[in-house]
Amino acid sequence: MNKRISKLFQLVVAAVVLVAMGCAGAGKDAPLSEPQMLVFSGFTLKLGSTQAALDEVVKLPQRRIVRIESEDRQIYVWADAAGCRCWYVGDRVAYQRLLELGWENKAE
Repeated sequence: MNKRISKLFQLVVAAVVLVAMGCAGAGKDAPLSEPQMLVFSGFTLKLGSTQAALDEVVKLPQRRIVRIESEDRQIYVWADAAGCRCWYVGDRVAYQRLLELGWENKAE
């Protein structure tokens, strides 16, 4: 049950962030921010709700895409421990979409 509430909370926070960014009064042709590009590409927002989670996020290069190899797949992570205390996680397809949107920082 706690996991469901946590997932629901993350979804609500992501929706609120996107709505707030959309209502910020940016012009029609304003470039997307990094978090907007990540979300629109299919990355999932993860919040650092515990100190242990934040301790792990701090170890990653900040505000850069990092490719992490696991046993059977690759994941891409963008972390911002100091700013939003969050990270975004995506798969290879989401990363390819991100590049198509014009992302400038290639995965490390």
